[in-house]
Amino acid sequence: MRPYQDDIDNISTRWKAAYGIGCMLTYGVFLIFSENGKALVAAGSFASIVLVARVRWNLRRFTWYWLFLAGAAIVHGILIALFNHAVDVHPTIMLAPLGIADYLILLFALYYLEKLVAP
Repeated sequence: MRPYQDDIDNISTRWKAAYGIGCMLTYGVFLIFSENGKALVAAGSFASIVLVARVRWNLRRFTWYWLFLAGAAIVHGILIALFNHAVDVHPTIMLAPLGIADYLILLFALYYLEKLVAP
């Protein structure tokens, strides 16, 4: 019998490339149709949601998992639409703690939802 191996251990190069391209496209689209601040927030939101989805990919067969991701995307979309501040932080890596906090909030919310819903 093979030992349990979490999905996070099996991330392919193709997935990593798609993730990077998705983040850059999100940033680019928002930069074209909006300003730099919203583009940074949108790319960070995209990154957080996709990483949470990938880390917990083993839950993909449950409807509540997809509803959670859709709800997270809607909430993030509303927050991006309401965000009207210029981001003037140099270097922008200083924004990383906010992205990490967003990721952890989503991950813990999904964890508690799983404990609430799963048998």
